[in-house]
Amino acid sequence: MQITDVYNLSSKRRDSLQLGDHVVLRVRGLAKALEAYKRKPTELRLFIDGVSFPMAPESVDLLNRADTATVRFLLLRNPTTEPIWQLFYRVRSKLDHKAHIGIGFENGQLGDAFPQDHNIYLELVRRNELNLGLFLVGALLAVLLYLCWHSNLVRSDILRGNLNGLDVDRTDMIGKHYESVPFSLSKVQLVFWTFLILSAYLLCYLVTGELAAIPVSLLGLLGISLGGNLFSRGITSDQVNASAEGPTVKDVSKGFWRDILAEQNRFSIARIQFLLFNLLVGLYFVRHVWRLWNLPPLDEGLLGLISISTTGFLFGKYQESKPASSDVAAAKDAAGIQGNSLGQGAVVQRTLPGGATTIVNVTPANAGASGMPTDSGPAPAAPTPAVLPDGTPTRRDDEGDDNEAQPPAGTLSGAPDASLAMG
Repeated sequence: MQITDVYNLSSKRRDSLQLGDHVVLRVRGLAKALEAYKRKPTELRLFIDGVSFPMAPESVDLLNRADTATVRFLLLRNPTTEPIWQLFYRVRSKLDHKAHIGIGFENGQLGDAFPQDHNIYLELVRRNELNLGLFLVGALLAVLLYLCWHSNLVRSDILRGNLNGLDVDRTDMIGKHYESVPFSLSKVQLVFWTFLILSAYLLCYLVTGELAAIPVSLLGLLGISLGGNLFSRGITSDQVNASAEGPTVKDVSKGFWRDILAEQNRFSIARIQFLLFNLLVGLYFVRHVWRLWNLPPLDEGLLGLISISTTGFLFGKYQESKPASSDVAAAKDAAGIQGNSLGQGAVVQRTLPGGATTIVNVTPANAGASGMPTDSGPAPAAPTPAVLPDGTPTRRDDEGDDNEAQPPAGTLSGAPDASLAMG
């Protein structure tokens, strides 16, 4: 038995084989070999460089007058043939080399491999498509970096009201005023993994010509990233809603690394761990894709590493948000404010006769009584109270002949709607 010719049926280049191509072998004496070994044509296997591929031929034509059969195989990359293709991808010299094509059964090759005097090239990486894919990934990265710095893509969602003298609303998606908004670590993680998985899928398709299978573990990783972002937004929203200043951006960005690694101006070990573990798994992901050109399944250990670090980050963020919320609540309770937040009016501290202090939430109705200026002009000076011989302060009415005792400590004269709290 002898292989007389091998060529590519799918491409203009007969001597070049790629994934997805139909390779045709002309074999002399194949019918006699099948009869001698008592095998069926469907048991034939393709051999490349002495390695058997577990795939049956697409068609076998034994009806030839010259006793030369035609056998056609499809170079397909699927779960069955994936382990064999990975053997070739692991050796860089095998990506584009002169291959030896043979035919046989699962237990061995029949006859000599082809060619003896011909060259057949196996191209597992399409160079032109690879260059195109790298260009598209670079363009996508450039767009993402621009949006990261000039939009709310990876910045805090608490963007409502006044920011650095600008009237900013959530509907403003892109603008240079976003440069002052702090970065969000949970959003950075979500964008990081979305970019890596999307880029890897695009490159694998262009390089191999096959749609890569998406492992379930990668879907779980995206779910962890998305869930972490939603929980982080909920924690931040609760913290800001409890703030006395209302839902606005209180702090400006201090730089990318300080924003994502620090919590309330202190570096957080949970955030650093979270970032390092994601970078470590991301490096493993990129290296696997570049070597084997498929999407790697993450084992339980790596997926658990990401889950634990995400949980630690969210718990640390929740713990850091509790002091600010409790301090604001305590300030509200001390001011005796009901129904209105501290941000709805200025808060002043007053000293009453006898040395007692009080906190007053000043509204437009009582601004004059609290000694603060109003829109109508400066508050009039309060009259100097008279003092009786026993030292009791008095106040003379309009007729000037009646004395009234001062109101008890804890209230302010002339400010019936003021909210007080004794010091």
